[in-house]
Amino acid sequence: MTFATGMALCVFPRHAAAQDTFQALSFSPGGGLFGYAESGVGWSFVPTSDLLVTAISASGPEVSFWQGTNQVITTYAYAGPYMNGLGPPTNFQAVLSLLLSAGKLYSVSTAEYPDYGFSTFWAFINGSGGEMPPFTNSPYLSHFASYYVSSSGQWTSSVGPPASNEDFLFMGPNFQFQVVPASPPPLTLTRSGANITLTWPSNAVIFTLQSTTNLVPPAVWDAVSPPPVVVNGQNTVTNTISGTRRFYGLSQ
Repeated sequence: MTFATGMALCVFPRHAAAQDTFQALSFSPGGGLFGYAESGVGWSFVPTSDLLVTAISASGPEVSFWQGTNQVITTYAYAGPYMNGLGPPTNFQAVLSLLLSAGKLYSVSTAEYPDYGFSTFWAFINGSGGEMPPFTNSPYLSHFASYYVSSSGQWTSSVGPPASNEDFLFMGPNFQFQVVPASPPPLTLTRSGANITLTWPSNAVIFTLQSTTNLVPPAVWDAVSPPPVVVNGQNTVTNTISGTRRFYGLSQ
């Protein structure tokens, strides 16, 4: 929602900006311990925002996404290459988009090779230390844990004790995603004499108040100053009504 200040008050749609693409897991290039498992490998996670999966890479011929660890949502065929001498595959194959909802437990796995009964993977450690190079998971993913995955769909810890599977990665599947824009919260404008006060919920931490003097593309939006202060649970900004008409909106 966008407001204009000046001779009249108007409301305009504020279009979302183009979304960036992120990688679920990142790892130290050119390293890792190569291994085999008599099963598939995978890892579980909880998105912190709604995510749209757009591409996959894998150490095997297919990648499955699961709701929790007991229900397959969808399975993608992966054309390869699966491995190389420098580490896990880093080429991503575009797929039909898959929506993952914030706060739900998901898992992603790479199946074992059907003709051989095993899968290949590269091992990494969370952070640094030991013989294995580090990996990091995207800040949009929480509750990471690594597993073996049997052909019958049984998930078991990749290391012992089981709690340590949060620190070790058996790198089989990986994916790229975009963050789904959240719906903007209500933005309220109140006029008092020569001032306007704009308020919106303080828990809408991913939104920033911006303004522009022209809605004709390509409009240039700038962050509004002063920064908001929280009053009774509302972000609050007060500006003076003067000069050129200005449009306000919340942007993610």
